[in-house]
Amino acid sequence: MSCLECKTRPYCLPPFLQPDGVQKIDHIVSSRIKVLKGQTLLTEGMPFYAVYIIRTGFFKTVSNSINGHLHLVGFHMSGDKLGLDGIASNKQVYSSIALEDSTVCTVPFHELENLASHSSVLQRHIHIMLIDSISRENKNLFMKAKLSAEERIASFIQNLIMRLFERGFSSSEVHLRMSRIEISQYLGLTFETVSRELGKLSDSGVISVQQRNLRITNIPALEKITGIAHCI
Repeated sequence: MSCLECKTRPYCLPPFLQPDGVQKIDHIVSSRIKVLKGQTLLTEGMPFYAVYIIRTGFFKTVSNSINGHLHLVGFHMSGDKLGLDGIASNKQVYSSIALEDSTVCTVPFHELENLASHSSVLQRHIHIMLIDSISRENKNLFMKAKLSAEERIASFIQNLIMRLFERGFSSSEVHLRMSRIEISQYLGLTFETVSRELGKLSDSGVISVQQRNLRITNIPALEKITGIAHCI
């Protein structure tokens, strides 16, 4: 499927890019790869070569610290870009692992840069991609440093569902692709704390949870915890 036909295009390419510009992007996509659940797309430390755009599926990015502890850095869905962290050091900072069967488009970065040198729209889009990547990491660090366990869980649920809503999914329900252990690793909490806080939110009527299916049942109550309006 070409970029012009792809349903993910509104989330991965500039909104005002003309059809001929979209076709140019399509021409430099070197491959479209299927990544099965549990497989690694990028490995920490490998040479930086390309930006990988998620067409379908879900990924997590992880990093190993010097003392061997695993850090789960983020969760990524259709339209998100993987590999941007490698631009500065010319090698991948994180490993990217599929949480479900996924497909990604490989865009060689030197060819993307060459196209951007002739398109101010594409130049700005690259800058936005980098800023968004940095902003997301900073928000995660702030959340771990400043928010309570309840606030972290509520913010995680709200942010995840809002991101999926922007892609045409429900504004109140989600099937979690990640396990509770992975959620705890991402939020900097123990598995027991995540389970306990989800139980509290469920008992108070804010959410309902059945295995990996989660639904927000009281949006105002969730907004009160996070301090953020739920829908755009």
